[in-house]
Amino acid sequence: MSNLTSQEKIGRRLEELLSSSLPDATVTARLLRLSQELNQASLTACRRITDLLTRLRDFTHLDEAERKYIDINQELLKALEIVKSETGLDPQIEKRLTNVPAILSEPQKINLAFSSLLRNAFQALRQEGGKVKLSTVRLDEQVEIIIEDNGKGIDQQELKTIFDPKFVPQAGKVRSSWGLATSRQIFSQHKGHMELKSRLGYGTQVKVTLPISASQ
Repeated sequence: MSNLTSQEKIGRRLEELLSSSLPDATVTARLLRLSQELNQASLTACRRITDLLTRLRDFTHLDEAERKYIDINQELLKALEIVKSETGLDPQIEKRLTNVPAILSEPQKINLAFSSLLRNAFQALRQEGGKVKLSTVRLDEQVEIIIEDNGKGIDQQELKTIFDPKFVPQAGKVRSSWGLATSRQIFSQHKGHMELKSRLGYGTQVKVTLPISASQ
């Protein structure tokens, strides 16, 4: 919007210059160069918007069936990109994703749960040295997903009520109790399990297990 407003002003100024009997070539050239720069910036922004909308469409699976087999690794990475775009944060990401079986699920709900957990991890990080670890592995008839951060952590008293939707975190502790409760409910609906471990000042680990046998 800012670029378009500036372009409008440049256009009017160029009209004034070119309508005069002796247009200032230096000013005209400068305005044309500025116009080109604004066009390039606008094109870059439009490409970013297009890319974001494409990822959002994939993320929400608007054009797909309600239940389908999904690649857990792919869905986790999609959620990661969405949270990066949403928060504007780009912490160090350590990925240990192994080849795991597809899971029959409701993609929208799984993505909602993953994005909520990743958003919590991002918000908990310290500004310097922040790291989020993502890992997936098959354990017998289950797929295990771990999201771990080295952020602020949660004290043991808060952990006792962290999944209570009515729980309100204390000042300085960035945690969404609604998001955690909803995420756990989503995994439970998929016959899975979610557990959370944390230590104040050291970070938090969320472990999710989803059954393979129930999806095949």
